[in-house]
Amino acid sequence: MFQKGSVSLSTAIKAVEAAFSATTPADRPIAVAIADESSEIVHALRQDGASANDMRQAIRKAYSAAFMARDTKGYRAQLLEDGRRLADWSDPMLTTLTGGLIIRHDGQVIGHRRSRQQR
Repeated sequence: MFQKGSVSLSTAIKAVEAAFSATTPADRPIAVAIADESSEIVHALRQDGASANDMRQAIRKAYSAAFMARDTKGYRAQLLEDGRRLADWSDPMLTTLTGGLIIRHDGQVIGHRRSRQQR
């Protein structure tokens, strides 16, 4: 029988903590969101000083990576290659902003997260 993996709350909390610990004092405050394979947010948190918009974009990045089952950077490249636009999907939650990453375990996509912005 096929068993579908998923991101547990404890794993999502650890992922957010890891992202936060990877920041330096010189970095802007960040927001991180973890979504499961169904695009549902499992855990999201923002550092003191991160804006509501930072959180909103973190959630959209995690959702987009989950929904499209690919990193948002790759999704953007695919849209450009296909000559399509994000608006073609009619889903206001989708974004092609860099930072939405898929999470794999044993080769299976089990979740998605928003990473730190590239600076």
